[in-house]
Amino acid sequence: MYFTDADYFHPRIEMAWMDGSHRSTVVSEHIVRPTALTIDYQMYDRVYWADYKLGLIESMAANGTDRAVLIKNGLLFDLQMYIVDLYFF
Repeated sequence: MYFTDADYFHPRIEMAWMDGSHRSTVVSEHIVRPTALTIDYQMYDRVYWADYKLGLIESMAANGTDRAVLIKNGLLFDLQMYIVDLYFF
């Protein structure tokens, strides 16, 4: 499972096994307020999230590599993300 931690001093995206073991941080740099995390296992095996403070939607490979900015300077208010054929709702 993947989850965000929007800690004021150390925001990050983490992953762990479903029982909470094997917890590790996959994103901890250039991130301020991570929210709205979603996972695409069917098509591209990627993780997507929004950063409310930076106004970004980013993605990375499920293993934490290949980080990319998809939308920059977007207005992200009370955002929930769903992926359907790479369209964000």
